Amino acid sequence: MIQDAAAVIVGAGALGASVAFHLAKAGQPRIALIDKHDLASQTSPRAAGLTAQVRTTDIMTRLAMMAVKKIERFEAETGEPLVYHQSGSMKIARTPEHRAQLEREVARGRRLGLEIDLISVADARRLTPFLDGAGVQGITRTPSDLYLEPVQIPLGYARAAGRLGATLMPNTAVTGIITRNGGVTGVITDQGEIRTPVIEPLHLFTAAGTLSPQTLDGVYSFLDWDGWSGERVVLRPDSTLAAARLYAEQLDAAHVAKLFYCQPVLRFTDDGSSREEWQCG
Repeated sequence: MIQDAAAVIVGAGALGASVAFHLAKAGQPRIALIDKHDLASQTSPRAAGLTAQVRTTDIMTRLAMMAVKKIERFEAETGEPLVYHQSGSMKIARTPEHRAQLEREVARGRRLGLEIDLISVADARRLTPFLDGAGVQGITRTPSDLYLEPVQIPLGYARAAGRLGATLMPNTAVTGIITRNGGVTGVITDQGEIRTPVIEPLHLFTAAGTLSPQTLDGVYSFLDWDGWSGERVVLRPDSTLAAARLYAEQLDAAHVAKLFYCQPVLRFTDDGSSREEWQCG
């Protein structure tokens, strides 16, 4: 088992495995990727696996377009096979209001460089013979949209990270985080301790609650607060930093970005137990 790591990543889903791969690819092989269960076995493989590149805002449309390019380049970048089907997508409107929405989406997509068009019912039926065109007000087609089995992404990233020297630790529970002088110095697992100055993508944040100082003292917060105030600490994977970095480096800074998440959280209680819940924000 690895005993010293430059970074420990807890959670081997799409986000955690991607972080491990990109750190290893950047030349940092002393990475530990830990998951309490099998690699890529929890929420990531349960995604729909569909892309719909035109979204309600420019920034989300750009992100979706970048995601498709990332999937197209996945095998070349990681050396891992990725099977996807780029059959394109269609969206159908059956009301005048939805027709207007499709026209706005076509305008947005074209302005951002995405191939998207309004097509006729006859053209749509040639692509999808079972389509019933009765009452259809409008149809768009995006040829580059694709679908795939989503488990391939975290598995591919994890395997590629392992080839580059990262240590993969499935079925390993993280039971504690070691801190000293306000900073992380290590991670405690049921297999032993790993010394490290960096834990990602764990994020601890506070909300109104009743946890004791003794419980709070057992974890580390990436937020600063003044003293113990009876707060609840919630442990969850956090993509905020990665998304903000992507926004700063790749997207137009003149536009305001809104970040949304829906993910499981682990809640600690004073009796030492924990429970997993879903949280959106």
